[in-house]
Amino acid sequence: MNSNFTKLIFAGIATFMLAFPSINLFGQIPNDSPFPVDFIVEAPGGFSRTFDYVSVTNSTEWGVQPLKQTVSGELIWVDDDDIAGDGLDSLGCDTTSMADYTGKVALIRRGVCTFAFKAYYAQKAGAIGVVIVNNGGAALSGMSATDPQALEVTIPVVWIETADGAQFIPKVDAGESVIATFQVRSFYGELGPYAYGTPKDQIIPLDNIQVDLLNLNDTDPVFDVVGNVDITDPAGTVTTLTATLDSIAPASSATIEFADYLPSDVGSYEMVFTNSLTEDTIRRVFEITDYTYQIDNGNICTWPADCWIGYGYPYTDFVETDFLVHEWGNVYFAGPNGGTATHASFSIGNPDSLYTGDPSADVFTIILYDADTDGDGTIPGDEANYDNFAPVGFTTYVLTGEETPYEVLTVELEAPVTLNPNGVYLLMVGYNGVNSGLGIAPWPTFTGSNTYAAFEDVLFTDRLYMGGWSGVYNFVVRLHMDGFTPVSTKEVPPLDDAKVTLMPNPASDYMNVQLDLDEVADKVDIIITSVAGKMVMRQSFQNVQKETITFDTNNLPNGQYYLAINTPEGFRAKKFVVIK
Repeated sequence: MNSNFTKLIFAGIATFMLAFPSINLFGQIPNDSPFPVDFIVEAPGGFSRTFDYVSVTNSTEWGVQPLKQTVSGELIWVDDDDIAGDGLDSLGCDTTSMADYTGKVALIRRGVCTFAFKAYYAQKAGAIGVVIVNNGGAALSGMSATDPQALEVTIPVVWIETADGAQFIPKVDAGESVIATFQVRSFYGELGPYAYGTPKDQIIPLDNIQVDLLNLNDTDPVFDVVGNVDITDPAGTVTTLTATLDSIAPASSATIEFADYLPSDVGSYEMVFTNSLTEDTIRRVFEITDYTYQIDNGNICTWPADCWIGYGYPYTDFVETDFLVHEWGNVYFAGPNGGTATHASFSIGNPDSLYTGDPSADVFTIILYDADTDGDGTIPGDEANYDNFAPVGFTTYVLTGEETPYEVLTVELEAPVTLNPNGVYLLMVGYNGVNSGLGIAPWPTFTGSNTYAAFEDVLFTDRLYMGGWSGVYNFVVRLHMDGFTPVSTKEVPPLDDAKVTLMPNPASDYMNVQLDLDEVADKVDIIITSVAGKMVMRQSFQNVQKETITFDTNNLPNGQYYLAINTPEGFRAKKFVVIK
C-alpha cells in the first residue's frame, strides 16, 4: 500500500519547454523524494487530462537522487526489434537497434526486460527521461531495481497505465510534436481546512494553515522569505495572513506556518497562497455548509474524467489478498458544541456490476466510529484495525438494481448520534464480496486529490490504512447533521421505527424481531452484522405482516450487533447487544 502515485497532467499548452542538453545534473523521482514532481505532457489540439504515475522505489536502489530541476523534451518511441514476438516494438530491450535519443524523452512499452534495463540503455542512447507504458490492466506498483544498472540511471523514469498512455500515444504515432515535462514543484503541500465542507454548527479554527517552499538553488541559501494567504469569505471580505522564514538552505524545503483563521458564514471560501521567492500561486476552496460534512468537493467524477480512480487503486488486492473485504471512508472533526448526526451518504461507480438481487450480497454497511475515545483530540495514524475506535452509529444500504453509476446514495442512521464536543469521528462504508461470488470490487467515487489538515481518506482491505491509498483520494462519504434533507439524491425510504421491535435486548440465547407492517410483505430480508460490519446471519421471509421472528443468538459472542431489515415499506437498522 505504499506505492508512490504522483500527478501526471496532460494539457493542451501551445508553448513547449526547452530540452536540457545534458543529463549530468538530473535525478530520479523515488518514493522517498521530498520534492513533488508533476509529469506534464503537452501537445497541439487542446488536450487536457490529469493522470497518476508510479515512480522508482527508493533512493538507495537507483541513481542520482532526487530530481531537483525540471526536465523537458520531445516524447518519442524507442525503436527496437519485435523480440517478444507479440507484434509490438518499442520494448527498449534490444540495445543493438536503439537510435540516438539525445535530448528526447523515451516512450517504452513494459515487458521482456526490467525497468532498470530499459531506463539505463535509453539513457545511454541520450534520452533525458523515460516513460514506460503498462502492458495490461493489472494495478501498478513501485518500479524496483532488479538490475545493477539501476544505480547508474540518472534520468527521471515514470510508469503509466495503458489506458492513460492511449490518451496521447496517437499523437506521437501521428508524428505530432508531443512534449513531456518532469516539472519539479517548488511551492506545494498547502494545508488549511480540515474538510472541504463543514456544517455551520461544527466550525472549528483552521489552526494548521501552512505551505512548503523549496529553494531550488544548489549552492546559495535564501533569506527573509515572505509567505501570504489571502482568504476571501462568502461576502467578499479578504483576510490576509503573513509569515516570514528567516532562511531556506540550498536545495532544501521549509514550511511556512500561518496564524489561525476562524470562518463564520455559510458559503464558499477561497484561500490563495503566494510567496516572495517564486511567482507560484496555489488556490484552495472550502465551504461552510448548512448540515453536511464532506471531504469531496462535490464535483463527482465519472469515467473517463481527470480525477476518476484509475489503475492505482487496489482492485486486485480486493480479489487476491483481502478476502473480498473493502471499506473506505473519511475523518471528521466535531465543533466545540457537538451536535447530532442523522444521515450518511456515499457513492460508487459500478453498482450495476455489483447487483445480484440477493440482499445479503448487495448490502453495504455504514458505520460511524468515535475515533477519539480518550478525548485528547487526536487519533494515531498507524492503527491496523478498529479496536481503539468505538462504533456509535450504524446503517446499511442494499442495492436495488436501480442505482446509476456515481449517484449519491443517502441513508438515515439507525438512530441519531450525538457527537462529543471537539470529538473526532470516522465514517466508513463497507462491502463484502463473499456472498456475491463475483470477485468484483466496488469503485468508491471520489472527487480529486486535495490534502487536508487531517486524514484525506481511510481504507480497509487486508488491514486498516489511516493514510488511505497512496495518491490522496477524496472519497464521497458524507456525514449529515440534524436538519439535513436529501435533495437530488437516492434515499432508501426509512421504515417507521415503531414497526420493528427487538426483544429481549440485551439478548442471550435468542432474540425476537417483532414486525408490525401495514401490508403483507411478499419478502422481508433481515441481515445481522457484527460491530465491524461482518455479516454473521441472514434470512429472508415471505408473506409476513405482523409476525414475531426468533433468531438464535446462542452462538454469537458477547458484544454489539446491528440488525438491518429491508421491507417493501422501507428500511430500518437497529442495534442490539448479546450478553451471556
